[in-house]
Amino acid sequence: EPLLEVKDEKYINNKLFTLALIYIVHSCNREVKVHTNGTNFLTIKHMCDSLTEDKYNIFIPDYLALDIKCSKETYPIMFNSGCSCDPKILIENVFKTLELIQNLPTYKNGPKNEMKIEIITPLIPEISTLDEIDRLLPFVRIHTKWRFKVFKRRGQHIDPFFNRTYCLLDEENYDLVARAKRKVVEAELIIEKTYK
Repeated sequence: EPLLEVKDEKYINNKLFTLALIYIVHSCNREVKVHTNGTNFLTIKHMCDSLTEDKYNIFIPDYLALDIKCSKETYPIMFNSGCSCDPKILIENVFKTLELIQNLPTYKNGPKNEMKIEIITPLIPEISTLDEIDRLLPFVRIHTKWRFKVFKRRGQHIDPFFNRTYCLLDEENYDLVARAKRKVVEAELIIEKTYK
């Protein structure tokens, strides 16, 4: 487990703050995981552009996890409530980030350090359907690590959209992942809480 997991997009939006956090934690010989929704494409691009097999960069995280919640067509629902930015730009950034991390020529950060990359899709009631998986499949490469997390509602979520009274049935979750596995070899279901 990494000592630091940067999950809140407000930290990732501040590039210098994010890089300083990564530097401090690495200075203590601990690992850092950056978990992003992909809307801040430029910060992620800056990190990925610094990857090199020749020299270790202390500002590069050890893990990069990108949330892809749904297809481009459905994403406007996610950015409906209280969003100050243009949803079209945010959606474009999410898919630019997905393309960027899948097109990296190397994940190497120095000769001994490999940056681990994965995409994560929470299986959300009323959003996650077989049609949604089909619309996402053209954007996901065959060997990308694609993890699906079972949605579990516990307490109140900041966004009322996620305050659902039910979760998908187990067989529905497995059917969705099976659809993804038809193309993406490393698609897998992770059974753990997604939201607190």
